[in-house]
Amino acid sequence: MDMQVDPQLNPAFKKSKKLWFEDGSVIIVTGEVGFRVYKGALSACSDVFRDTFAMPQGSGSSQELFEDCPVVRLQDSARDMARFLDVVFNGAGIWCQDESQIYDWNIVRSVLTLSHKYQAERLLTEGIRRLTARFPDTIEKWDVLYSTQGYLGDNGDLISMPNMAKFLSLPHVHLLALYDCCNLSTADLLGGLTNTDGVLEVLSQEDMVMCVDGRINLAEENTKLWEYRFSAPCPENCQKPGHNRCENARRSLNERGLKMARETYHNPLAPETDTYKALQHKMCLHCAEYFVKRDTARRQEIMDNLKTHLSTRHNSSEVDE
Repeated sequence: MDMQVDPQLNPAFKKSKKLWFEDGSVIIVTGEVGFRVYKGALSACSDVFRDTFAMPQGSGSSQELFEDCPVVRLQDSARDMARFLDVVFNGAGIWCQDESQIYDWNIVRSVLTLSHKYQAERLLTEGIRRLTARFPDTIEKWDVLYSTQGYLGDNGDLISMPNMAKFLSLPHVHLLALYDCCNLSTADLLGGLTNTDGVLEVLSQEDMVMCVDGRINLAEENTKLWEYRFSAPCPENCQKPGHNRCENARRSLNERGLKMARETYHNPLAPETDTYKALQHKMCLHCAEYFVKRDTARRQEIMDNLKTHLSTRHNSSEVDE
């Protein structure tokens, strides 16, 4: 027979439709939602839950029960807890809700938040792996992801990514995530963005400064990149050296590049995909490959020196020590 509980000690909560197992051994309540799940599985997943369940529980009226099942109340977002428990009890497929995506950032963010808090090391490691995959350290991998932007998620989540990377002490991911933020409007940079869960995410003051100053630096790098792209002559192994086809195409592209250099963009890591495709029709294979590799190498240099590009700019009146 179910124990009758004083409503003041056990306020009403809604049973989770997806995470309520009738034979579950514990009820986790966050916000207004209760999740009836299994102690053993949670203990195996999380050191904090294992230690919590190992502690002596109250007896008699001091033990909160619902339908003869012990209740544990936590101060977490019900949405975050639902995603965390969904991954624990319903498998790895929950990480990605759409086959076209690498992952669903909402789920990864929630799992990272709670796996860090509750010391669920395996989930934390997997979440970090998925976040890191979003910000690779080579231009080749960056270009592959850039060409399939369906995985990026909603624009409103861009600020939450560097915030999470900073929280988890992932400096490389933090820098590349801030790089993405440099392409936001000034209003969004300073005022923050409401993520897809309806929560306002704001950069720290330090990160705001890095992005505002970084946009100036990145615009300069973008200008230099366009000036550089086709400034060199065609390589010696050009297949059509006598016809001037490749050299004429290079000069035309260089003139276009000099015009593009006058435009203000903060995204020098973006691949010039259309230009790359056009090269194979305007030049011989050797020349086309040469200029693509040349461009890739220069963008890799920009990526490798991103910390410098996002550093605070100094007044020209300051004297170097």
